Amino acid sequence: MLAAKPIDSETQLIQFREDALRTAILITLADGTITEEEIEALMQVARDVLERPLDREELGRLCASAQRLNISPSNFVLTAKAGWSKDQALLVLQAAFLSASAGGTLNQSQMEQLSQLRELLGLADDEYRIAIEEAVSLS
Repeated sequence: MLAAKPIDSETQLIQFREDALRTAILITLADGTITEEEIEALMQVARDVLERPLDREELGRLCASAQRLNISPSNFVLTAKAGWSKDQALLVLQAAFLSASAGGTLNQSQMEQLSQLRELLGLADDEYRIAIEEAVSLS
């Protein structure tokens, strides 16, 4: 019988960045559309916040896949969050907020998804508020 190889920290970091990006994409797409501002914000968040370069073509493939598979952000996060530290959870929230709010406002579905994300990540109201305020100061 083959033994499972331990996952090294670099592999875990790469997986975290992918999962954080997918979470941001899913929450941004919660209203069923994506604007030019949101596209630019997702690429900037990927580069500057998640340190994971992303071009328009790859983003287009990720968005198309997310829409085709119709995965809810909550279900994705329930699966992906295992092993995330508190700091990583806060980073996911910030990435999702910055991407979804790129047009200047959040619509009802995006706000609901961010609220559910807070609950799924086990963040207190103060942690949520501080993380959002920090995200706003980054933009």
